[in-house]
Amino acid sequence: MEAWAASDRFRNILFLCINVDEPMSEAQAASNKFIHDLNLLQSTIGFVEERPAFGQLGCSGFIVADKFGDVILPRSPAYLQYGHHAFLWMERFLVSLESKASELTSFSPSQPNKKTANTEAETDSTKRNNVGAQDFLKLLNSSLKKTSIKSMDDDHAICFDLLAELVSKKEQKKSEALQLLDELHNHLQDHFEQEEFFMDKCKYGGGRKGMGFEGHRNDHNAILHRISAYITTLRNSKSTNSKELVEKKFIEDSFILDLAKALHHHIEAYDSLYSEDFVAAGFE
Repeated sequence: MEAWAASDRFRNILFLCINVDEPMSEAQAASNKFIHDLNLLQSTIGFVEERPAFGQLGCSGFIVADKFGDVILPRSPAYLQYGHHAFLWMERFLVSLESKASELTSFSPSQPNKKTANTEAETDSTKRNNVGAQDFLKLLNSSLKKTSIKSMDDDHAICFDLLAELVSKKEQKKSEALQLLDELHNHLQDHFEQEEFFMDKCKYGGGRKGMGFEGHRNDHNAILHRISAYITTLRNSKSTNSKELVEKKFIEDSFILDLAKALHHHIEAYDSLYSEDFVAAGFE
């Protein structure tokens, strides 16, 4: 984090680390010791009296907010799970933020003045969150590794197009939301079945009985289960009034972005490994 904070590439981004474990009587001294021991000259170190209700340890992922104080990335890939690749991913994300400095710039730790809730303020907040979600999807899509298998890469692009369509829908009927989710689920299911067929034909990961194949298929099933569980919950939910049957954003952006991150990780960690085997087998 200190290296990023010291870099001219990220001059419009503030890097903040918060001490939450010390009593206030000791927090200042503990924070100063932290700065001294790690020689932190560019990062911003702070402490709070009460433990935040939202967040995680830095090694479990970074949180990114925009200049309005709205969270645009609740959790980046965790170092504990992905190692050095987590930092590479985060750096690509930071580069994207810096390139959009006019929209997504430094985050001030002080909270913006709270205004009386009204329709205009709620609309502005919704618009900012929606733009952030769309930008994040574009970033994930643009940073996808290519498998060198056109049919697989085309399917991956379609997946992210469907996710972008879900984010862009501000209001819809419940039936329309379910139809979009079903379309996404069916596309992914067909894609995964085709991929597993190719994997079996070239005996990738030991074939259907091999551990490499099994681990890959388990991740397929986990992604499909995530969507089917959301569909079931949405289908069984009951509206409190007639308006909700017509005008509501039934599919939360947080679900779409979490799903997008899961797909991105799957393509990066699993699909990128079969490229050579598929090419050697003549698959296109």
